Amino acid sequence: MTAQPDVCIRGAGIVGRTLALLLAREKLQVALVAGGQPRPAADDAGHGDVRAYALSPASRQLLQALRCWPAEADATPVLEMQVFGDQQGQVRFSAATQKVEALNWIVDVPALERLLAEAARFAPGIEEVAEPVPAPLTVV
Repeated sequence: MTAQPDVCIRGAGIVGRTLALLLAREKLQVALVAGGQPRPAADDAGHGDVRAYALSPASRQLLQALRCWPAEADATPVLEMQVFGDQQGQVRFSAATQKVEALNWIVDVPALERLLAEAARFAPGIEEVAEPVPAPLTVV
């Protein structure tokens, strides 16, 4: 990025990178301040990053529009849901009765982060900036 950025986003996680991609589509110059290294994906023994998000159909549409929706193995549809409350209350949801593809999706965080990082790396208008180094303040 040769010009001064229009927007500076602090945090290169899922939200920060998604916002950067959306703003870059609008021809804005984005500086993305990334702190730290991504966690390693989980291995077969369950070590590493085993986080998952439950994402809504609207989130899925947004990520698909950005071409960042994970492969089928990393995004599992939720077809039924049963919620229990106090005093024996409960409610049951079903994608079939709601006439939708899925109620939501459980998405593997490392897979989604990888896709967003790759898209941001190649998107024109996004420059990833290393974590700034704190400087001492001298009052005169």
